Amino acid sequence: MSHSRREVTLPQEAQALLAGDRKAVARVEAWIREVVRFGGWYVPRPAREDVAQEAFLEVWRSISKPEFSVRSSFQGFVRIIAIRTCIRWLREKPPPKPIARAPVGDLESAVAETDLARRILLRLSPGCRRLIRFRCVVGLPYAEIARMLRRSPGALRVQWSQCLRRARVIHQELLAGHKRTSAIAEAET
Repeated sequence: MSHSRREVTLPQEAQALLAGDRKAVARVEAWIREVVRFGGWYVPRPAREDVAQEAFLEVWRSISKPEFSVRSSFQGFVRIIAIRTCIRWLREKPPPKPIARAPVGDLESAVAETDLARRILLRLSPGCRRLIRFRCVVGLPYAEIARMLRRSPGALRVQWSQCLRRARVIHQELLAGHKRTSAIAEAET
């Protein structure tokens, strides 16, 4: 009895997917969505479903070929296809629109905003300032910052959220103080 190449190399998960098994389809879609949902790809929510569908179609096309075989796990294969689809989406998306320069007359407001930002940063903890510098100024990804600080990426994201929340509170406090000072100055004149 001879076995065809397809019977020998096609994993059971791939066979179930080709057969239209709903559980297999749902499992593959979940693997793909997990990759597409990752924030590092910067795929906005409205585009995620399209990217996931493209990845699913690519998986389907690949496993439909008679010469298809998997060197490692089928889940790993699906995840690689999803990653490649995200990278392709990143390369093909339109470039961001340039930020318009502020008119020369807005120089005073730009200076005031810079001063406000500096005052907010000075009131944040040193840990928050360091995290903001690594993330916003240097542009490091969370995973790299976490490795440098010997923390988990999840703990770092929690700290990031807390730092932003604290910065918002400080911003509101500074604005409230500025409005109070402006009102007093106006009342005295």
